Amino acid sequence: METSNQKINVLFVCFGNTCRSPMAEAILKDFAEKRNVGEKFHIDSAAISNWQVGCDINQYVDEILNQIGIKNFTHKARQISYKDFTKFDYIFGMDYFHIGELSEAAETLKSSSKVVLLGNYNPNQNEKVIHDPICGDKEVFEKCYEQISASCEVFLNELLNSQSQ
Repeated sequence: METSNQKINVLFVCFGNTCRSPMAEAILKDFAEKRNVGEKFHIDSAAISNWQVGCDINQYVDEILNQIGIKNFTHKARQISYKDFTKFDYIFGMDYFHIGELSEAAETLKSSSKVVLLGNYNPNQNEKVIHDPICGDKEVFEKCYEQISASCEVFLNELLNSQSQ
């Protein structure tokens, strides 16, 4: 699917694309840049639903990203499209609902994208599902950050290790 001179395309998907998926997008971009491999990736995020299309990221997400040094991350929510299933090598969902919807679409479209639960990469295998924090306080968003950060780090490490072999 990907070659050494072709970008690896990664898409993160959640329900509205204002919390979990843009947080994952920003975190993986930051990790890749810090490892000096950012140019090898195209990283984006999208929503299953269309109800928040055009909205900015959640204020708690913005605060958390700023606290960890990811400044000036701009994002407008968008809905996943059929084209995404031809463009992206990896499509990550945050919970089992997303995985069901994404897997069904990938199968219908005969997509070669790998549809994966992001939490499968979480070193704490008791926390595979990254729950929607939208109705929670900042602590709930911080929990999402911990899960997403840990999962993205493991994913990136495994991917880079497999390419160096």
